Amino acid sequence: MKTNSNLNRYKKIQKRSIPSKTVFKVLSSGFSVKFGVLFFFAIAIFYVFFTPDFKDFKFSEDTPVTEGRITNITGTGNNIGNNEIYKYEFEYTLKGVKYHNASYLPKESKKDTVTIEYLADNPSVSRIKGMTVGVISPGVFL
Repeated sequence: MKTNSNLNRYKKIQKRSIPSKTVFKVLSSGFSVKFGVLFFFAIAIFYVFFTPDFKDFKFSEDTPVTEGRITNITGTGNNIGNNEIYKYEFEYTLKGVKYHNASYLPKESKKDTVTIEYLADNPSVSRIKGMTVGVISPGVFL
């Protein structure tokens, strides 16, 4: 009998609201929360300042292409697995204007002429088709 009366009493208790200031104090206290917030902002700052531009995401299957010429291939000293990433410097000409740029790939190629993808609204943003514009693709961080 007593169990039912206690149960009925708890059912009648009204829900109480907790002031938002108290909720904020509880959620922001403790070492782990402070460390987590600090860690999040440190990673965000690293991501903003040290990752390559998001130019790779601007290229699609509809991106215009042209022919270009590789002018230099050098190792970057960075590796993906056991494969060194190579920097391919290239040049191409559009409407009488010569452009120079670089792309990256974790294997060495002996080609002289390559297919260049470029942005129609900004032809100076380009890459060799199938390569990235940075040593590390920004997709790695997402």
